Amino acid sequence: IMVSNIGANYGTVFRVPDLGQPMTGAPNVLIIKCDNSNKEFVYLYLKSEIGQNAINSIVTGSAVPKFNKTDFRNHHIIYPNLKTLSDFHKNIFSTTQLITKNQKQLKILENVRNLLLSKLMSGEIRV
Repeated sequence: IMVSNIGANYGTVFRVPDLGQPMTGAPNVLIIKCDNSNKEFVYLYLKSEIGQNAINSIVTGSAVPKFNKTDFRNHHIIYPNLKTLSDFHKNIFSTTQLITKNQKQLKILENVRNLLLSKLMSGEIRV
């Protein structure tokens, strides 16, 4: 998980893709390493209103807002018990799979729309 910690987009949370090789982050990004059983929970927590409020509480600076790694490390996330966490992952896994599938389908439909619209505008096809 990566979190932007400097600039107008501080607190933006990203999933890091598994590229099968070592990676490094830029100086304006925090990398959070989690085991697989907690990764989705931590990601969704940081994206949630509660997680964003926690990040906002440690931000300093007005012209260039930022927060430092030490303050971020001092924030503790309260994890649910193992059964609740397991149930959470079972439910969220199917939901995230559906979201990913829908995003791929949306991208395909956007491409088809753009192709058809350009052909319609050029007169290559008519309605």
